[in-house]
Amino acid sequence: MIYLIDDDDIQNTINVRIIEIVAPEREVRVFKNAKRALEALKEVRENAMEKEPTFLLLDLNMPQMNGWEFLKHFEDRQNPWPVYILTSSINEQDKSRADKFPSVAGFLSKPLTTTAFEQIIAEY
Repeated sequence: MIYLIDDDDIQNTINVRIIEIVAPEREVRVFKNAKRALEALKEVRENAMEKEPTFLLLDLNMPQMNGWEFLKHFEDRQNPWPVYILTSSINEQDKSRADKFPSVAGFLSKPLTTTAFEQIIAEY
């Protein structure tokens, strides 16, 4: 299971399609709201009601709760799943900031490519 957390419908459609091409056996759960993603992850940890994510793809710029806020809450709960930042940001400060979060396994620029996703899959 891959959790895709991004508020952009077009990006989600593209990303899901790339995942289907590279790893058709993987399920994808899309969240347009970071708070809802945190709630779902809490349920997974507490109840094992659904499949655990292998990893998360996280956008940084979202309304209500941005990616940085998500990471803070995510790490406060000591979640075991790696997070890949998937962002349109080209700011080096964002990459440096992401590197300070232990759960962040990588920093990718949008749009997601099959090559980049193949590299992630090879790790897991």
